[in-house]
Amino acid sequence: MGFMRFLLAVAVLLWHCPEGILPRFLFPTLAVQCFYAVSGFLIQMVIWSKYQGQERWRTRFYISRILRIYPLYLFFLLLTVFLITDSFPYYAQHRKWGAGLIWIINNVFIIGQDVLRFFYFSDASGQFVVLPADGTARAAIYQHGGAEQMTAMGQSWTLAIELYFYLLAPFLLLRSTLWLVMTAAVLVGLRSALGYSFASRPELVYGFFPTELAVFLLGALAYRAYLYFFASGRFVRGLQLLGGGEETLFLLSTLTVVGVCWVYMTCDLNFASTYAPFLSWGKAPLGAPVGYWLILLMTVLALPFAFNFSRTFAFDRYVGELSYPIYISHLFVLEFLTGRCWGHPADQAKGYIEIFVLAFSLLLSIILVQFVEKPIDHLRHRLARVQN
Repeated sequence: MGFMRFLLAVAVLLWHCPEGILPRFLFPTLAVQCFYAVSGFLIQMVIWSKYQGQERWRTRFYISRILRIYPLYLFFLLLTVFLITDSFPYYAQHRKWGAGLIWIINNVFIIGQDVLRFFYFSDASGQFVVLPADGTARAAIYQHGGAEQMTAMGQSWTLAIELYFYLLAPFLLLRSTLWLVMTAAVLVGLRSALGYSFASRPELVYGFFPTELAVFLLGALAYRAYLYFFASGRFVRGLQLLGGGEETLFLLSTLTVVGVCWVYMTCDLNFASTYAPFLSWGKAPLGAPVGYWLILLMTVLALPFAFNFSRTFAFDRYVGELSYPIYISHLFVLEFLTGRCWGHPADQAKGYIEIFVLAFSLLLSIILVQFVEKPIDHLRHRLARVQN
């Protein structure tokens, strides 16, 4: 599933860059939610195969997740704060100490960054205020930067959603498959209801943890399906009855990965031509376009095949390792290049900014995987191998 994860990270990167010669693909909210499904699959796998049943395994699991998320995050947080001049918010620069302290705590610890999306800082009152539902009022706030200064790195609030799932995973993912199916169904229903009722409040339908949890659980169920059909040999035995076997399964897995990646790169969900965020929330049948849900469902169904492909193709796993460094670094790279190299706006290089951002983010990610991620992964794996 490495190629899938890589494309999901690149999709978010391209949408954050000024539009240029590289085509944008896969609406970024959908890319993030597909990431959540992959995360649910992988976390279910590591809990069942590496941690469950060992002494103090939950503690070791939490330490492993902290080591996965925080080193690179804190590295780019420091780079952003000290090298991007406008990353430190107005209220911290102008000695609004209470708001500044909240900003510092949320940016250092990540937890709570998703909650801050519901608020903006009011210069008049000196307090955080809930964002209005009215679109015109929101547009005025965004225009003045009030809602954009809650985090130093604009994409990092999604990590808070990941961390909440990590916190609950050692308890949720030990429950029965029927329990997970029923819980996911209830949360999908909640998401649909919010999509209809609160379309003007996108925070409630995208990035609201109770509804995003459903996507993680679907990914976890996909891993259980992998164990039942693939690891047990049931799928291969079924193929043998049709004259196939292991080679057929590998071919199917390869075609699945190629097909999903092709859909990611070519899909058109018929959003408005301007791709205004969240414009289609509130529409039938589930508060989002049909294609949105179909691609997310396709991703979940493809995960067992994609994992089987990754097991036999090491380069796919390596490509997947680049996804998190690309995701966490690309906004810093974008701001640094446009601010230091070309200035705002970078008119002369505007059509090519995304190429430079992708190239520099990719190069930086390769270096970080080799010299930072791999040593940390060795430590994480040692934690997982400790026995009773």
